[in-house]
Amino acid sequence: DRLKEATKINLSLSALGNVISALVDGKSGHIPYRDSKLTRLLQDSLGGNTKTVMVANMGPADWNYDETLSTLRYANRAKNIKNKPRINEDPKDAMLREFQDEIAKLKAMLEAEGGGGDFTVGANGTVERIVTKPKALDPAMLDKMRAEMEAQLRAELAQKQGTAGISEEQMAALREAAAEKARHQAQRMEEERRVAEEEAAKMARKQAKIQQEAARTAEDADKIRLEKEALAKKLKAMESKILKGEARGGLVEVTRKKEAELRKREEELDKRRRKEEEEARKISEMEEAQLAQEGKFSSLTEEAEQKTKKLKKLWKKFQEVNAEVDDMYKEFQREKEDLLESIRMLQDQMQLKDMVIEAFIPPEEVGKVNRRAHWDEEREVWVLERLSDLGKRDSNVLKRPVSAAGHRRPTSDFARLATAMGDMNPRFKSENILNLELDMPERTTYDYTGPGVDPRVQAAINAAFADDGELLFVGSTATTTAASLHD
Repeated sequence: DRLKEATKINLSLSALGNVISALVDGKSGHIPYRDSKLTRLLQDSLGGNTKTVMVANMGPADWNYDETLSTLRYANRAKNIKNKPRINEDPKDAMLREFQDEIAKLKAMLEAEGGGGDFTVGANGTVERIVTKPKALDPAMLDKMRAEMEAQLRAELAQKQGTAGISEEQMAALREAAAEKARHQAQRMEEERRVAEEEAAKMARKQAKIQQEAARTAEDADKIRLEKEALAKKLKAMESKILKGEARGGLVEVTRKKEAELRKREEELDKRRRKEEEEARKISEMEEAQLAQEGKFSSLTEEAEQKTKKLKKLWKKFQEVNAEVDDMYKEFQREKEDLLESIRMLQDQMQLKDMVIEAFIPPEEVGKVNRRAHWDEEREVWVLERLSDLGKRDSNVLKRPVSAAGHRRPTSDFARLATAMGDMNPRFKSENILNLELDMPERTTYDYTGPGVDPRVQAAINAAFADDGELLFVGSTATTTAASLHD
């Protein structure tokens, strides 16, 4: 018994580990909750509408090192479970609220992406900028500048010396000073030109960088535009889903559709299975007939080769059919699980609403609504009639008259007379209640009888008491003592 119990515990823990791995992976669409009773009981706690917490109990002993590591790995896998909690509300309202939140989020994303500044890009995707470059110095301009400076220096020198004339030496010195000054000014202008060329090169590099950034910006603008279009399409699709969901019927109609779809899928699967079995039977019959019609082989080797080829061919067909059946069965199981989960959820919602109706709504009001409601086959929705139409419909139907006041059903004079005479037959009563006499139990006790006394013993007793004038009678039912009085 302990071995069986340990085996069952290990199987349950293995199933629990598979469930935790499937929840942590997130890629597998099917979670094997039904592999064991433990995982079925913990379905709501593992990845359901709760937060999963696993308490790992371990000890510091060195001989439990491997078991401690295994426990820690087990708990770490449970720690990585990510679930999506659901609010306990109407699934229709929850879906509507989720769509509204998604729409608001998409609108915010569109506004955030559309709020950034628009980039004005040229036809070829480049940004143009005009850069003024200084021109190189012309030799004629240098000579002109040198002559102007000589005239300016000569005028200054003449102003200093007054009306006196200028000698040749002074004139030579003046020319040399003017040339030196012109040379310095030319060097300064050359330096400024070089600096201007460097600035122009920097501006050219900046222009190339700006052009590259403009090209990237144009690509980003195209991507943003495509994302906006995708978000707008998604937003429009979700809004259409909301409108369609509001236009559909209630939970009962959805439940009926799901159940009908589930039954239809089951019928299709049964039909396919029967068809496959029929085809397999026909194939086997044809193979048997073909084997029976084949002639004798010239040697055992040829017969073995021929049968091996047939066996491989049949085995390949069998594997293909078996794989197809397995795929169909898995697909049906997934769809069945989804539909059953939807049906269970809808049934819970219906039970909750029924409890609310029974607890808070008077029965007469519920009856009024039920009388007004009728199913529209074309639109597949419940429709409430107007009160005026309901009054007209009820007025046309005559109520059953009261035949016996105070009684559930009428009774005749003959029945009342029979009842007064004490007839207990229920056919004469207005209530379906039997009036029966009590069945008294049979007596299970007897009256007390004393033990029988031998006459000789009685005579001896009487003789013993004779001297005292008393007689003692010992009988089967009582004991009597008689006393004789002597005068």
